[in-house]
Amino acid sequence: LSELSALENLSELLFDSPSSLAMGNSWQGEFKSRRKNLEPYWGQLSISKVYGDNRELTHYIGIYEDITQSKLAQQRIDNFKRINDSLGHHTGDKLLISLARRLRNSLSPGGSLARFASNEFAVLLEDTTLESGQQTALLLLRTLDKPMFVDNQLINVTGSVGLACAPLHGRDPQTLMKNAGLALHKAKANGKHQVQVFTEALNAEASYKLFVENNLRRALTQNELDVFYQPKLCLRSGRLLGLEALLRWNHPEKGMIRPDQFISVAEETGLIIPIGKWIARQACRMSMQLSAEGLGNLQVAINLSPKQFSDPDLVASIANILKEEALPPHLLELAHNLKLKVVAEGIETAEQLAFLRRHRCDVGQGYLFDRPIPGAELVEKLRRYPRGPIA
Repeated sequence: LSELSALENLSELLFDSPSSLAMGNSWQGEFKSRRKNLEPYWGQLSISKVYGDNRELTHYIGIYEDITQSKLAQQRIDNFKRINDSLGHHTGDKLLISLARRLRNSLSPGGSLARFASNEFAVLLEDTTLESGQQTALLLLRTLDKPMFVDNQLINVTGSVGLACAPLHGRDPQTLMKNAGLALHKAKANGKHQVQVFTEALNAEASYKLFVENNLRRALTQNELDVFYQPKLCLRSGRLLGLEALLRWNHPEKGMIRPDQFISVAEETGLIIPIGKWIARQACRMSMQLSAEGLGNLQVAINLSPKQFSDPDLVASIANILKEEALPPHLLELAHNLKLKVVAEGIETAEQLAFLRRHRCDVGQGYLFDRPIPGAELVEKLRRYPRGPIA
């Protein structure tokens, strides 16, 4: 691993640190590196050891991901924390004072401004309509758009606004503030720097998410989750080829709940990790049961949530489940049910190509096939490739 150019700067972290790959079966971490054009970027690596039948280390499997955009988004979310960390709390306090002054000067005489949290302000507008409230909110956003000069530093800030109007969205301060907060949360989730008016749908969404989160934790331990199996047939012969495992939640009061109604909450809360392992084990047991009933060796497919790929123990945990349930690994199918094509970049050797073919990779590119071709030469160079319809 240490010989891979992409990982050369991680060699010390991977093998020499106390929490390294040498001490355990998996490692996950973030790092800063540079592209070939020397542009800096953030990367994340999740890597696991894979063992053979005799418990000897056979190879590694990992996901190497560019997380630059999510890092930038995180930096925007932590804007005030970053300002305090880099410029000091004194400058951060000065910025907040300047922001408050600018916001106050943007309001009409009948408007009141209050600071509620480290970087949250509340505005109270009396005797106004929802439409004029939206206009004021947009004005405040435009006001925040202008850079601020604090302690010889030019600082850019942006804002998000959640809007609730009485009596339409509440008749008491507590209800209005709660609903404005829900609208603010939605505005941030939608990409920030926008105005979101409260709707009852936001209330229902928040209530349902809370219900799902509280009940889903119990469902996993109280045997409320169930697995349905949908047969997969050969369309030419009608022969049974395998099954797809589909998760269902049989709630004692709500009845059967479909995955699309709770999987997103399971992903947000991290519950998808233990649920995913439970499904894999149930699928393995069903395949073994069907074989014992004389139905042959039927492959059972399980769907993996993208969130599960952030679990560094994913490969090891599935391998352990296969071993504990004594199921031949080829009877558990995963990675293509995501309905995505897999593209392998950087193929340089015949051995790499053979490995990718064995693992049913869809598309490949690399120096083994061709180097990058200048546009002026492209038409002529591409004539040597076989062409046909795309499947």
